[in-house]
Amino acid sequence: MVTTQVVRTDAATRTGADDELFVALRMAESLGALPPRAVRCIHRALIQAFSIHRGQHRMSGEPYISHPLAMVYMLVLGLGIYDVGVLLLALLHDGPEDQLLRIMPMYDQDRDLAVKRLERRYGCYGPELITDLRILTHASYQSKSCYLRDVAKRGSWRALLVKLLDRYHNLLTLGFREPDDQRCEALMTLEIFPEILRAMLASDAPDAYKGEALWVWFEIHKLCQLYCK
Repeated sequence: MVTTQVVRTDAATRTGADDELFVALRMAESLGALPPRAVRCIHRALIQAFSIHRGQHRMSGEPYISHPLAMVYMLVLGLGIYDVGVLLLALLHDGPEDQLLRIMPMYDQDRDLAVKRLERRYGCYGPELITDLRILTHASYQSKSCYLRDVAKRGSWRALLVKLLDRYHNLLTLGFREPDDQRCEALMTLEIFPEILRAMLASDAPDAYKGEALWVWFEIHKLCQLYCK
């Protein structure tokens, strides 16, 4: 199972993988797993994610869009998760730290404006999406550990699931960092992410999604053990 998921993750970074993903979403629509309006919303988020991360690159040299795209690829084609809120959040979760603040204000005084913009673009998914994006935004004044504990305390089950998957994919590509950084990230993950998992398992998420979150945690744990050696 590990090999299959890693292969699927790598495949999502290839040119044209976004087309493959959209075909999968269209198939889900035809099978009744997603309503047509949901597919349109996800496609809008996909386009927006490409716009937000244009010109950005990961430490591996890959376009940054490969990260949120790989997460959605794993959700849909790896874990079989078609929850629209989760898919939208996975595509846009890094936006507030980059260019999403410029496109859609996220500060308290601009909340109404931001909600209206999100509702125009994403319909009924907008209000919950902006709440989750705010929780997943790492403020500059927060340490990483405080930020992650805040996510565990305040995050919805969708935000918690996306954060677990975010960490999983980041660990898969952690090999491009220095060995000391790898070990520090792995130790921090082992210390704090169990809190996020426990919050997810105690949430009102569907039992099937809790099971997938538990599997993601097992994979995270195995990767951390490798980096800690």
